[in-house]
Amino acid sequence: MSSGIVKLSSPPPAAEEIRLDVTDRAAEQILKIRDQSGLQDRAFRIGVQGGGCSGFTYKMDFDVVKQGDIVAAQRNGLTVVIDPISAPLLNHAVVDFALSLEESGFKIRNPNAKEVCSCGKSFG
Repeated sequence: MSSGIVKLSSPPPAAEEIRLDVTDRAAEQILKIRDQSGLQDRAFRIGVQGGGCSGFTYKMDFDVVKQGDIVAAQRNGLTVVIDPISAPLLNHAVVDFALSLEESGFKIRNPNAKEVCSCGKSFG
């Protein structure tokens, strides 16, 4: 079980070096959910928290941009923010959305994940 403490082997990248990609499908779905929820003035926040079977789980919600947040992406009226603790774990990740007979929902391809649980919601 993970303690939720993030240990970095090297200093975290500077805010301007953080990159997170959101596919067109994911951006469309995020905007649709945000607008249907009446949260047009909110940013899409993605982060990680301790837990799950592999050590960390992803968390996503709509929130105001807070001091210290890193704006990781902006496109078509969508602002994506990451807290500075989650940033090194999400750097260069890609948020996608799948809708098929076999799977549906947001999928995160994360090059920083050394292992991924079969459920796809947890990584370590």
